[in-house]
Amino acid sequence: NFKRSLMQFYGNALLEFNNKGITVSPAKDESGDRTSVDMTVKGDNGAIYPLSYTLNKVNGEWKVRNVIINGINIGKLFRDQFADAMQRNGNNLDKTIDNWAGEVAKAKETTDAASPKAAGQ
Repeated sequence: NFKRSLMQFYGNALLEFNNKGITVSPAKDESGDRTSVDMTVKGDNGAIYPLSYTLNKVNGEWKVRNVIINGINIGKLFRDQFADAMQRNGNNLDKTIDNWAGEVAKAKETTDAASPKAAGQ
């Protein structure tokens, strides 16, 4: 559920940039089991949005652990959203996971309503 919602919500947001320009910097120190990669995405309006991916090496393969988009820590955001959902569901893990897609859909609706496109800008 987490993987699907991450791809659905944040992956789709990246697609809206219509590939106006994406720059990927080389990975930082890869000698250990953790590194980060910085990226910038250029929006339709010319604005530059910084992204930073934190990766961990698991069984010899780099796996994304966290993403920070324009200063928003996506990992922390998901943890906070999940903790809030757990509390609202009486700390019932199964119920929270079962309802997670709805939580993400509500967050997406809120984000879409606040976006410049929705406001007609």
